[in-house]
Amino acid sequence: MPVIEMSLALPCAASTLFDFLSRPSHLLEISPPDLQIEIVNAPNRLQLGTQLTVRGRRWGMSQTFVSEVTAFEPHALIVEEQRSGPLRRFRHERRLKDSGSIVQLSEMLEYESPGGMMGLLLTAERIERELRPLLAFRQQRIAELFARPGT
Repeated sequence: MPVIEMSLALPCAASTLFDFLSRPSHLLEISPPDLQIEIVNAPNRLQLGTQLTVRGRRWGMSQTFVSEVTAFEPHALIVEEQRSGPLRRFRHERRLKDSGSIVQLSEMLEYESPGGMMGLLLTAERIERELRPLLAFRQQRIAELFARPGT
């Protein structure tokens, strides 16, 4: 299964960054505008077992993505896995490692192309060409938001 990984060091506490990442409403702040992300259904704050429904626009059509939080360790880890959506399988892991005044945010995306006719168009290579810049944009936005200590 293809994997994309990126990491980022930020001048903040893991608790501060974790709080930001665990609030679905912040997804709108760190997503590229061209995705036209809309949160359809989500709790105020993620926790183990919660589901999140997001709608966006990609590959020329509106997509609805339902994910479930399958791992949740306060100040350390959030894992979401697709329950329904455009891909056969999708997993997003966010791991935080606190080292005092700096926190390391490591993100990993694992995915599998859809089956059928859609799979002929959305190959693993094409999906990676879409996901890699998306993850880079997210990390850039997070870096901008947390660039200053105490943010």
